[in-house]
Amino acid sequence: MVQFILGPLVLPYLHLVQVSRRDLNLVFLHPDRCFGLGFLGHVAYAFAPLLIAHSGLVSGFIAKRILHRARHVARLQTRVRGRSGLLLVRVLGPLCLFIAKLNAARVADCETYGQRICHCLCREVDPAA
Repeated sequence: MVQFILGPLVLPYLHLVQVSRRDLNLVFLHPDRCFGLGFLGHVAYAFAPLLIAHSGLVSGFIAKRILHRARHVARLQTRVRGRSGLLLVRVLGPLCLFIAKLNAARVADCETYGQRICHCLCREVDPAA
């Protein structure tokens, strides 16, 4: 029973950790404009059912506090913001595993392509070079 509950929550994280640890061939000028990691942009869609269920729980929590305990919405703002932030970290946090590799690839490819462009421009300006 536990694997059916925790499996969908843990498996995407494990998959992203494994992908981030591989030696990736990141291409600066890849057509998806994400160094070839454009498929990771669809990770948020995988978490949509979790986000919808959690937002339903939070709205029920707020409604219960307001209707049955006569609390003001302003007193619940910090809790709602905290839970929203937690969900954001939960969905987008695993994507942060790729930041170091993406930055290194960007710097290396900018140097490479920058030298090539400079070399081509120098030829056009000075044909003797």
